[in-house]
Amino acid sequence: MLLIFVRYVFYKSNFIEVIINNKIISIGDNMDDKEKVIEAFRNSEDPLNAKKVSELSGVEKKEVDKIMKELKKDETIVSPKRCYWTLAEK
Repeated sequence: MLLIFVRYVFYKSNFIEVIINNKIISIGDNMDDKEKVIEAFRNSEDPLNAKKVSELSGVEKKEVDKIMKELKKDETIVSPKRCYWTLAEK
């Protein structure tokens, strides 16, 4: 008989550890911070500010500010109103 125990672990990002026959196999959240920020924009219908992006993505606000600066520079995000951003339509 094969028993599988699943345990959720939260540290910086969510990931799952699966224990099979006393061996731990980690299935990680492979998204890097930039992908998490973009995903927050993708999942929002409304424009977001950096604080809201940080809350939605789980990425520290200081890091969100750096990532958003890059996204603005390469025109991945655009500002429909002051201090709020959304993904550019491509």
